[in-house]
Amino acid sequence: YTLGKGATMQQYQASIEHNVFAANRNLTETQVEAQAKAYTGWLTEFAAKTTASVDDIFAGGAHALAGTGGDVEAAKGILRTAQDMAAQRPGSTTWDAVEAILDMGMGQYRRMTEYGFKVTQEAMDAANGHPFLVRDQMGRTLRERFMGAEARKAATAAGKWDSIKGTLEGGIMQAGANILDALTPLLTQLTPFAGTVAQRMADMGTTIGTWIADTVPKLNQLWDDLKAFFEPIAAWANEKWNMLKPFRDFVANAFAGVDVDGEKVLGGITGAIDQLVDTLID
Repeated sequence: YTLGKGATMQQYQASIEHNVFAANRNLTETQVEAQAKAYTGWLTEFAAKTTASVDDIFAGGAHALAGTGGDVEAAKGILRTAQDMAAQRPGSTTWDAVEAILDMGMGQYRRMTEYGFKVTQEAMDAANGHPFLVRDQMGRTLRERFMGAEARKAATAAGKWDSIKGTLEGGIMQAGANILDALTPLLTQLTPFAGTVAQRMADMGTTIGTWIADTVPKLNQLWDDLKAFFEPIAAWANEKWNMLKPFRDFVANAFAGVDVDGEKVLGGITGAIDQLVDTLID
């Protein structure tokens, strides 16, 4: 579980690094990694303060960064408002709210109306298409409409429990990422051998398949030979047993009426012999 969470963090980290680099081509790789790690750290702290899960915050944060073209500060602003939006709409994720904000910046308002924020095209034009400057039909901006929703939700008992879980999940995720970071040199050394191991496993599969294909027909032939050998013996035993039936009946009748226990004994013996012969025949 810990390594899985750590792997998720590393995947988001890679996405964040790419978006930071896309917006800042003049940065060195070291500078890109530093900015990405700083944003990742901020996301972890932000998740601990909210009722959203760490996975939801990271997904929303990576989406916001991609939507702003790698502008970290703009992405933070979107995420803060998106979390307020998600908190006041049950069933919504932070990612959903981020998508609604980004859509509105592209002139698409359907998602935003689901959160109760309705604007006209004229209002968007007046704000030059900026989602945080436009005002709804009641004259409110996005921040004015939704600010405080997350704090209100976090004040409930359920909200406090969600915040505790978020803090713990963040610690687990970071621990997993640290373990994987420490293992990276070893994994890099093992990578060249992976192809060799995979090929050997494939060769083993071919060998096993060939053995099965060669052996099964031989086993079938062996079984046929055994049946051919034992069938005459079984037939002979069955015939001889049937020939002795009158004698068996005579002995059984001799015991009848003389000794009940003796009859039971004889019946048990003959029954056992019958079962043995039947088994040999089968």
